[in-house]
Amino acid sequence: MPRFGLAERLGVSRTPVREALQLLEKEGIVRIEKNRGVRVLHGRILDGELRNLVLA
Repeated sequence: MPRFGLAERLGVSRTPVREALQLLEKEGIVRIEKNRGVRVLHGRILDGELRNLVLA
């Protein structure tokens, strides 16, 4: 999913989404792919858990 599409879907600005995704990438939970979007790394976290982290 494109990072900025996620911000729109959540109804928040891009900056907190970008910062949160950078932290999740450092933890090895997601991978930010230039010009492609963000991918949840399989086996690291369930989609529902990621949603809860983003909304927290």
